[in-house]
Amino acid sequence: MVALREEGMTSGGQYKAALVGCGRIASGFADGDGTLGIYTHAQAYQACRRTELAAVCDVDAAKAEACARRWGVPHWFVDPARMLDAIRPDLVSVCTPDETHAPLAFSLLSSPHPPRGLLCEKPLATTVAEARRVVALARAAGVRLGVNYIRRHLPNLRAVRDALRGGEWGAVQSVHGWYTKGVLHNGTHWFDLVRFLLGEVVRVSGRLAHDPDPADPGVDAMLELETGACARLTSCDSRKFTVFEMDLMLEKGRLELREAALVPRLFQARPSARFAGYTELLETPRDFGGSRDSLLHAVEDLADAVTAGRDPLCSGLDGVAALAVAEAALESARKDGRPVPPGRYEA
Repeated sequence: MVALREEGMTSGGQYKAALVGCGRIASGFADGDGTLGIYTHAQAYQACRRTELAAVCDVDAAKAEACARRWGVPHWFVDPARMLDAIRPDLVSVCTPDETHAPLAFSLLSSPHPPRGLLCEKPLATTVAEARRVVALARAAGVRLGVNYIRRHLPNLRAVRDALRGGEWGAVQSVHGWYTKGVLHNGTHWFDLVRFLLGEVVRVSGRLAHDPDPADPGVDAMLELETGACARLTSCDSRKFTVFEMDLMLEKGRLELREAALVPRLFQARPSARFAGYTELLETPRDFGGSRDSLLHAVEDLADAVTAGRDPLCSGLDGVAALAVAEAALESARKDGRPVPPGRYEA
C-alpha cells in the first residue's frame, strides 16, 4: 500500500516553496561576503531540510529566469496566480517592493489554491488597515502568516530578550537608536525590535526628518513604553550611508546592538580603576549565541508553524503592531509632535 502524501508536498515529504519577487532579499544578497550566513529566501529554502524551492516568480521575466537558473529551480513565472495553479506550493515568500506586499498577499490568500504558509517581507503593508485585512484573509484561509522582521529569529537576540525581561541588568533607563530608509521600510524594523525586547508601546511622538522618498519619509520618534521607559529613534539620511542600531542604558550596564543590530555588546557597571570612588561601564565579553542565518531560521520557523498549526514567531499581528507605531509617529509629526497612541493591533 502506498502512503498518501499531503497535496503540494514533494514525494520526499518536503514542503514545496516558491518566491514571488527575485530581487535582493530573495536572491541578490547572496553575493555579499558571507558574514551574515544565509540571508536570502532562495538560500534558506534550499538549505532547509524540510523545504524544496520549486518555483520563482517576478514580473520581470529575465529576472525570474536568471533567479531560477542561479538556484537550479525547475520553474519560473511572471504571474503569481499561474504559479499557484501550476505548482501548488505549500510555502510562499513575498519579496517584492513594499507597496506591493498587501496587494500580492490579497491575491495569494484569495486564490483557489492558497499556500499553507506565507512569509511576507516587511512591512506587511503600507497602512494598518491593509495589514489588518491581510491578517483577516490569512485567518479565513487557514494560512500561517509570518512577517520577516529577522531579529526575532536570531538565537543571540532571543537570549538578550530573555535577559532583559528577566531583569538581569536591572530596569531600562533609556533607549536610543538610528536608522535609514524610511519609517515604514526600516523604522518598523526598529519598532518591532523594541516590542520584541521591551514590550508594548503606549504613546508615540514624531518629527519629520529626512524624506528622500516622500512616500516613506524618515521620522524621528519618541516611544513611551508600558514599562514607563522611553525609546528615541533618530532618522539618518540614507543618501549618505545605511545604519540600523540600538543602544540601551540599563541600571547595571549598557547593551549596544551594533552591525545592523545583529551583534550585542555588553558593558557592565564596575568600580573604576582610573577614577577612585567612581563606577564605570566596562565591556564584558559574553557569548549570546549565533547571529547568522536569519532567513534560514525564519523559513524553518514557518515550516514548523505549518506543521504544528501555530503562528510563526513573528506573526501577522506583529506586522500590524509595527505599522501601528509607524502610523502614530507620522500622525504625531503632522500634529506638531503631539503624542499619539498607536492604533489597535488586532486585525
